[in-house]
Amino acid sequence: MTPRMNITPVHTCIVVGASSGFGQIIAQAYVTEFFQTRPDHALFLVLVGRQADALAVTATQCHSRVPVSPTTPGGQLAVECVSGLHLDDLDNLDPHLDRLFAVAKHAIDFFPRDSNSAVPLQLDSCTMINNAGTLGDISLKVAQYEWKAMRDFLDINLVSYTACCTRFLRHITRERYPTQRTLVNISSLLAVQTFPYWGFYATAKAARDSLTKVIAQEEDAAYTKTLNYAPGPLDTSMQKIIRETMGDAQQRELYTDMHQQGNLVPMEQSARKLAQLVLSKQFESGSHIDYFDE
Repeated sequence: MTPRMNITPVHTCIVVGASSGFGQIIAQAYVTEFFQTRPDHALFLVLVGRQADALAVTATQCHSRVPVSPTTPGGQLAVECVSGLHLDDLDNLDPHLDRLFAVAKHAIDFFPRDSNSAVPLQLDSCTMINNAGTLGDISLKVAQYEWKAMRDFLDINLVSYTACCTRFLRHITRERYPTQRTLVNISSLLAVQTFPYWGFYATAKAARDSLTKVIAQEEDAAYTKTLNYAPGPLDTSMQKIIRETMGDAQQRELYTDMHQQGNLVPMEQSARKLAQLVLSKQFESGSHIDYFDE
């Protein structure tokens, strides 16, 4: 009887918007949680953003999170950076996405040939976490909007997001990644609860949530899972912009007090909760889960 050959499963995780801020922390936290729960597996991490130098920094930080030697069975991490991806340039979005998913298609090629050579690698599952997005103008009421500004905002925050989702569903298939594919939208409380002056941001977040829920209804839940994750009020550079430009005095005071009293959510804490949630798979496809939910 021929002995069964051991195979190291390779999981791919694509983080869109990984060059700075919360996206950068998500990538690091995902590596940490992945190897804590799957120490004998391999992870191919695809970091997506505009600036090559910033993505390289994220890649170095992610490599430092691997708890075992990459030459031992399992515990392997390969990182590929896809820079120059401008989601606001819709005329050139298709070739950018072609390049991104070509990388995901050849995931195993990015592992060192002399690493774990006795145990073959096999693609297993794929997750895409889309953190890319902008804040919009929160100094204005809807009555003050110029429609062209809203169009430009939605091109970046909704149209390009839709394109990413569509390409993910087309290119990440059961034939290549047989176990599961997971699509994560970084959402917000603003997607489900509205506040004044948040017309730009809330419109995009609510639409993204709805699209992700539609995908959950259209696809086989045994293979495709989608998640809308609201990370809480994070201590980021975006929070500084909110405190400085928010048109509503009451909200501006609220966010200022949260910052001064240390009540903003640490990015690492929220990112680790997201990673744990995704890796556990213990969520209903299409659901909206907030950092503060039990």
